[in-house]
Amino acid sequence: LPLAIIQSYGLYFTLNKQVVDGVAILPSLSPFDLLLVILTMTAGTFLLIWLGELITENGVGQGMSVLIFAGIIAGLPAGIISSLSIVDVSGISSTIIFIVVSLIVIFAVVYINEAYRKVEVQYSSKIRGGKTLGGGNSFIPIKINQAGVIPIIFAISIVLVPGALAGPLQRSTSPFLFNIGVWLGTNFTTASFFYNIFYFFLVFIFTYFYTSVTFNPEKIADEIRRGGGFIPGVRPGKSTVVMLKYVIQRLTLAGGVFLGLVAVLPSITQSLTGVASLAIGGTGLLIVVSVILETVKQVESQVISREYETFTR
Repeated sequence: LPLAIIQSYGLYFTLNKQVVDGVAILPSLSPFDLLLVILTMTAGTFLLIWLGELITENGVGQGMSVLIFAGIIAGLPAGIISSLSIVDVSGISSTIIFIVVSLIVIFAVVYINEAYRKVEVQYSSKIRGGKTLGGGNSFIPIKINQAGVIPIIFAISIVLVPGALAGPLQRSTSPFLFNIGVWLGTNFTTASFFYNIFYFFLVFIFTYFYTSVTFNPEKIADEIRRGGGFIPGVRPGKSTVVMLKYVIQRLTLAGGVFLGLVAVLPSITQSLTGVASLAIGGTGLLIVVSVILETVKQVESQVISREYETFTR
């Protein structure tokens, strides 16, 4: 709620300061009208959250990711036209760099998003009634990008707040608050080195935080033990937990760096090619790839489940 209110006011302030043909995009509003605008945008945010939860419960895929995916795809045609119009065709080197970087990013996002580490598990066989049951080998797939796109969403929600506060602070009559507003407005723009370092750091930290919440080594180790399994060379129990923690920490390090680079990719691309507007940034591409792959997997799972139900009838 506080973030929605702050960002609503920040959006109003930004549109109010942008001028086209000498006229502000959004004129100055009375306190009542401004309050109404903020309440409307905040209510719209909660409406989207509610719709996202409904999609998660009754639809296919993660609701909020699906909504973001729809917004990205809807704006993709206009984004492609804008990017093509900005690229300087006469600058062959910049154009080649732009194309190569785009292809590398697409490949890297798909590859890292689907990459995982196999942790081998062996299950001991049991003899019951003269028959041998169980046994065999399996593995636990631990993804490099265990957290998905959630850390980027968390980080961008925080990193946009200082920029939204910069405008109101610059209107203050207090020199101290005015200087803070100027500093925030200077350092929290997408072209700022400080902004990108801070953004990268937040994504990296949230990757570790979210992975620690969603990945539970103790629970996995207990399930392996209950199933009569063990990781080769590792004792069941605490040793298995330590081993799984070691693996997930190393993978999360790579995943955090990957997500951080994806987050600041537009700034890197702009510095290399001079293209300030991309059809789809690294974050958007990651969301699109994640949603498509996850949706395909869930649809395949639903098809297999329905075929199995039909077969057992």
